[in-house]
Amino acid sequence: MALTKYADYATQIADYFIPPSLAADREAKKRARIFLYSHLFGPFIGSAVPLAVFAFDSGADYKAAVLLASILSFWVYPFLLKYTAAYRTLSFVSIQTLIFAILWSCYCYGGVRSPTLAWALNIPLLAACLSTTGGTEYRHTIATKRIQVALSRGAFPHLSI
Repeated sequence: MALTKYADYATQIADYFIPPSLAADREAKKRARIFLYSHLFGPFIGSAVPLAVFAFDSGADYKAAVLLASILSFWVYPFLLKYTAAYRTLSFVSIQTLIFAILWSCYCYGGVRSPTLAWALNIPLLAACLSTTGGTEYRHTIATKRIQVALSRGAFPHLSI
């Protein structure tokens, strides 16, 4: 019973951010809720990695701060959705932000041995769940992954930051 209470509370929070134009369509409202759940509660889980880097690495630098900022930036999206109702654009930009956070984390903390590489499994799942156009965002995600593969194979010179 207590779990239902928390689920209802989470739904009320998500519904607060759904603009009336999306709330009028049942399917759009469902997609918006998924979007909002992931953006309201996901940064709590994702921020554990950069916070652990700050806590356990005495030499933590800007890399962990950039990762933390990219993860915490997901909290901006619910407000943007509420005030712009640009669900499709926001979902696409959100997926690109997730890809950036994953690639940044993998590049800075272990490459293919990075513990955050498993986050990449969420990309196609979120692209499919948030898509409104039959996979347009998914195709953009595939294009981004192809760029990632080209970078990992040395198609572009290494840039030292």
